[in-house]
Amino acid sequence: MNKVFFQSRTQDAVSRIIQSSIYAIVLLVTCYSGSIFLDFPINEIYLKIYTFGFFVFQMAIFTWLVLFNTGGDKVVEHSLEITQDKVRYTDFGDVTDLDRSDIKSVNLKIFPSINFVILGLSGRKIEFPYFTFNSEQRRSIRQALVPRRC
Repeated sequence: MNKVFFQSRTQDAVSRIIQSSIYAIVLLVTCYSGSIFLDFPINEIYLKIYTFGFFVFQMAIFTWLVLFNTGGDKVVEHSLEITQDKVRYTDFGDVTDLDRSDIKSVNLKIFPSINFVILGLSGRKIEFPYFTFNSEQRRSIRQALVPRRC
């Protein structure tokens, strides 16, 4: 059983928009809660500039990847390979391996963003944003990593 999952360009854009939105919401809630409960003023223009700038930054990275990460020198942005012996996650060329026999749990971490976490008995882990892969890929990943019990 060898399965390899790659992130598509469309899913990259979706993932970046969702992640940026989550971080923007956390930022806004934190700032407004702080201003209400700790009674300090917020200069909303700076907050809006920061939030907008974060979205622009994420889309600039996406545009750069679309334009320049092509051809023979293309860097694998995000992939997950599941074999009988190993689970290997690649994040822009940075590879993390985990032996299948070492897997302790497969979970979702909810805060501050939603992450898929594969935790090993040795304390090593593979962690990536939940929306890195599309829903069909996420379902297949979960089925491959979490055996069904009768």
